[in-house]
Amino acid sequence: MNLDEIYDAVKTECKGLCLIYEGCILELVGLRGLNMLKANNLLEDRGVVHGRQMYVLRKR
Repeated sequence: MNLDEIYDAVKTECKGLCLIYEGCILELVGLRGLNMLKANNLLEDRGVVHGRQMYVLRKR
């Protein structure tokens, strides 16, 4: 998957959510996808809630 496909997959599957936990992103696009989103500043860290790392998907 390229960056556009990864972004679109997360955006589509997580539509309507305020926060997305890291485990969900890993299930959808794997570690490589998570790292690509982070490297391209498309994920904003929102801290840890109940032991889960939370993110917001930034607009492109």
